[in-house]
Parts: sequence; C-alpha cells; structure tokens
Amino acid sequence: GQSAGLLGKPSGAPSPMLIDLGKTRPNAVYRLRLTVTDSIGSTSSTVVSLTTNGPPTSGTFAVSPYRGTALTTEFEFLLDGWSDDVDDYPLTYTYGYRLVQDAALTPLVADQYASAWFLTTLPQAPNVNITCVGRVF
Repeated sequence: GQSAGLLGKPSGAPSPMLIDLGKTRPNAVYRLRLTVTDSIGSTSSTVVSLTTNGPPTSGTFAVSPYRGTALTTEFEFLLDGWSDDVDDYPLTYTYGYRLVQDAALTPLVADQYASAWFLTTLPQAPNVNITCVGRVF
C-alpha cells in the first residue's frame, strides 16, 4: 500500500532496510511489520508505527521597508503567526536572500535562529531586486 516506493529495497530484501525519507508525507502514520527468522525457521514479528512531522503552518512573512539603499537601510524580516504541534516548540527561524532568481540562498544567520524578528542591511544587487527568504522550523 503506502510503503510502495517508500522502502529503499523490496520488502522481502535482507537487512539493513532503508526508508527513503524524501518519499514520506507530512503528518502521516506509517506502520512497518518487522519479521525475523532464526536459523531453524522460527519467526517472530511486530508492528512499529512511525509518525512523520509536518511543517509549521498558517503564518506570514514580511520584509519592511519595501525599498532601501544597499548596505545602509535596515530591513526588518518578520515571520509572524506560525503554529505547529506542541511537541515541536519552540519554533526556530532562518533568514537569507538571493541576488538573482534561482541563485543559491545566501544565509543571513549561521544557524537556526530563535527569533521570528530579524533586522539587517542587504548588499548591492546586480539588478534592482533581491529575493528575501524566511523559513520556519
């Protein structure tokens, strides 16, 4: 059923069994039956349930002011109103920018940051626009 394509090898393959995490869905429960067979053919099995985490939801991202001068204007990044399962708190945040579309993200903080609010200047862009990015974890 749902495990089709989820396992890194066929379900009857010997250990180690790998789960392709890129194929799981958020907030889903996966039940895995684990069966072992000893050298005389006796078997035992159990079912293990794995619940995947989902991303935070329902928030907004704003950057203010809309326009400014490179290396001078302080831009306020605000990730507001995000919520998640109680077990996933506290939320953390990252901030970054792209100078051109499809370019690699340049991080503004070295690691996940504890504040939904961030203030920074931005560099000169080769064109007029910089894409600002905020992520919530």
